[in-house]
Amino acid sequence: MKTRFLLPLIMVCLFALSACSSIPGMSSSKSTPGTPSSSSPSSSGSSGSSGSSDDGRYYVGDEIATDFFKYTVTSAETADEYDGHTPADGCKLVVVAMDIKNTETYSMPMFASDFELQWGSGDEDYSYPVAMYCNGELMDEYEIPINGSVSTVSVYEAPADMKDFALWFLEIYDNESVGDSYFTYFTAE
Repeated sequence: MKTRFLLPLIMVCLFALSACSSIPGMSSSKSTPGTPSSSSPSSSGSSGSSGSSDDGRYYVGDEIATDFFKYTVTSAETADEYDGHTPADGCKLVVVAMDIKNTETYSMPMFASDFELQWGSGDEDYSYPVAMYCNGELMDEYEIPINGSVSTVSVYEAPADMKDFALWFLEIYDNESVGDSYFTYFTAE
């Protein structure tokens, strides 16, 4: 008797899930950025907006409102050297400046690994900020006070032949559930 009700329930669930589409900018193997359409702005010189994107795609200058804070990537460019740090052979530095404002009613714990630089669609096409090499970088772990804000520079290493990037932030809650993904796309040559 139980199997009689279980099979139709499973069929309804499978049918409902088959209608789901993938999350924009994400591949099935790993959370990586998709390729912006040719009509989308993709350079660090984009005009920016107050950032309300239906698909989680933003550009340099857009203000992005997450459940925890608001942030704006203010610039993104490459460098051969930054504050005495040079990249490994075959790599270049990608320097990302951003402003982050706490919109919660408690001090916001933050980590250097909150923002991941991505390129391509491979499982290893990403990096985290280089550890405390550069002036202006925040510590690996820090807090933003209530209604406080910080301006920071994050320096990443990326393959020298790459020019199109996405800075990725994923909402992760205290109960370990996952919220929305936010991608800030830019070209850095």
